Amino acid sequence: MKTKRTILCGVFAVILALTFTACDDGSGGGTFVAVTNITGVPATATAGTVLTLTGTVEPARATNKTIVWSVISGSAAISGNILNAPAAGTVIVRATITNGTARGTNYTKDFIITVNGGGNTHTHTYSTTWSYDATQHWKECTANDGAKTDVANHTGDPCNDCGYDSTATPVTFSSVTANGSSTATTTTLTLTFSDAIAGLSANDIALSGVAGVSKGTLGGTGPTYTLPISGFTAGGTLSVAVSKTGYNLRDSPKSVTIYYTDGWTWTGITIPPYYNFQVDSAINSNAIAYGDGTWVAVGYSQYDDVYFFTMVYSADNGET
Repeated sequence: MKTKRTILCGVFAVILALTFTACDDGSGGGTFVAVTNITGVPATATAGTVLTLTGTVEPARATNKTIVWSVISGSAAISGNILNAPAAGTVIVRATITNGTARGTNYTKDFIITVNGGGNTHTHTYSTTWSYDATQHWKECTANDGAKTDVANHTGDPCNDCGYDSTATPVTFSSVTANGSSTATTTTLTLTFSDAIAGLSANDIALSGVAGVSKGTLGGTGPTYTLPISGFTAGGTLSVAVSKTGYNLRDSPKSVTIYYTDGWTWTGITIPPYYNFQVDSAINSNAIAYGDGTWVAVGYSQYDDVYFFTMVYSADNGET
């Protein structure tokens, strides 16, 4: 009986040893559960107001779940998990879990935090088009103020959300400009890229932010292109987004101010109410429809409160 008790105790000790080995803390052998994601991290902060950084580690049974925070871009400082950003802008923070991916390999994930100015009343309007880099995608505010939303890592290759393809040609959307002024309607956008884009057309360009804008035929062979626009009846901030299969377009969308004028501009004077003129900008930028023709102003002079206009009448039959 003494021998039998000794054998049973030995077997029990082995079982206990195996049980405790399976509950590994990540520093030794046994079952290891890797971190797959961190979610729930705040996306916005207010300048001058501290923000407590928190995040949910997935899966919940991950072996190591302690997050260490650091700033990798932007004007901000972190103490423990407290972020302090003194000015408005964009801050990128990094969450690191030691031995989170595997023993000896840390898990890291970066998060973009938009810092709004204290008392900022601007309401962000976000583009419907994705912006992205090699790791993440997001949607930018159409005001180009650095605000971003829907920031997330790519899912798949090509990405199921934004279409980023690691095998596609990277091209940067460098700039967009518009002609026109407060006295001249915008008629052309000029788009510049880091490289030419084969087969780029007006169908690859999305315009938003100003109602009624129609696109003409895209001109140019790259990296600079021109796009005629028309059809709008008010100026404003136009958002220009570009996407093309086979290319990863960086820094898209961009915004540009476009202008609209009804064709008649009085400079430095006020027309009395009894002048009931109808502007006919389709005929002449300074034309006034009258009877069967148009009056075209070529100058004016003033004496006291009386204005004397020098005008030329042109009938529809071409006579002047």
